[in-house]
Amino acid sequence: MGRMSGIFAGAVLTATPVFAEPAAPEARGPRVEIAQASAAAARVASGFDAALAGTISHPSELLAGADTRALATALLGEMADDFLYALTGPGGVERRGDVFVGNACHPDDCALLQVLVLVDTAERRVYVGWQNRLMEAFRPSEHSWPIEGQDYLVGWRNDK
Repeated sequence: MGRMSGIFAGAVLTATPVFAEPAAPEARGPRVEIAQASAAAARVASGFDAALAGTISHPSELLAGADTRALATALLGEMADDFLYALTGPGGVERRGDVFVGNACHPDDCALLQVLVLVDTAERRVYVGWQNRLMEAFRPSEHSWPIEGQDYLVGWRNDK
């Protein structure tokens, strides 16, 4: 899937959104730059370990570790900027055994983009999914997700 709207073009991603003037006259809306993460978040070496330690309180924290973020970014490709920004919006995290599932939506408009991240601490794997008004997508394929994630998807889809 291509870029949603280009409003996040040039975003540098870590954790805390900082809004600036548009990068160019043709840009629509604010250019989003992500500032340096807080000192506490910067100390997170492993998203897997943070999840197991019980320190995750928001879906974005599932990808605060360099390991989980790198895996998610590789899965997302050009969708990474938009996905990671949406992951900072309203949402929640749920633990299902060794699997942590977080969902969030775009901070400005939940209908614009809804995202899902699943972190399997036993297998040390990350799974991502998203949906907007037109489509939904999962990487890797939702059929390869652990059963805890597939069960979660049933409720996630029914809540829409």
